[in-house]
Amino acid sequence: MCWRLASLRNGRWTRLPRRSPSRCATGVTFHSGNPARAEDVVGSVARVIKLNLTPAFILTQLGWTPENVEQMVTAEGNTVTVRYEGDFSPAFVLIVLASRPASVVDMVTVTENEVDGDMGNAWLNANSAGSGPFSLQTFRPAELERLEANPEYFKGAPLVEGVILRHSPARGRIRDAAAPAGAGRRGYGEAPDPRPDRDPGPTGDQGGGLPPGRRPPPVLHQKAESLTKSAVWEAARYLVDYEGMTNSFLAGQMETH
Repeated sequence: MCWRLASLRNGRWTRLPRRSPSRCATGVTFHSGNPARAEDVVGSVARVIKLNLTPAFILTQLGWTPENVEQMVTAEGNTVTVRYEGDFSPAFVLIVLASRPASVVDMVTVTENEVDGDMGNAWLNANSAGSGPFSLQTFRPAELERLEANPEYFKGAPLVEGVILRHSPARGRIRDAAAPAGAGRRGYGEAPDPRPDRDPGPTGDQGGGLPPGRRPPPVLHQKAESLTKSAVWEAARYLVDYEGMTNSFLAGQMETH
């Protein structure tokens, strides 16, 4: 699926530089088996704007409203064109499009589970309609989540068949619930051990934590003409020694993606 950005400047739409079309995702399917279409992107963005729940403000800052969103975000074939208002850099717009409210859902499945015009919102509270490596099978608030691997994930099937996440109200009990006695235990979100090479001791417990998922994006100053070219963005990706950072001062805190 290809993306194009267009900014409203001085009353005219100006197309902004985008990445090579060879990077467009193709052959992606949702957990239901339905193909991911450009129309799903448009529908996913539109439902967030029209429902106007708390996360919608992240997207509405681009000038999108329930009345204009379907004209601002459009699909043609396998290409999505995103129009926005405001003097924002393409880097900022890409960060907005990568936010959770802009996640693409299977609009066919969501529409089938719509109740009283909620656009499938109640159903999505306990179900998933995405295309990620895992699908939500069981969700019991304040108790557990059970995820099942998606063998058709476009980046390759996960190495585990499923994951169970249990809720532990006391932070000190996270590690005790994560593994049987004597095994190495790490709690999601706990502060990582600043001494990753220390002796784990007889129990194998490193005492560290699993960092929460986050992807800090590189941002280039888009008011400097020399930094607006797509080739510069591409080169910047290879300029950073990601492995060197994760093996030194970010050890135990981040990993390359």
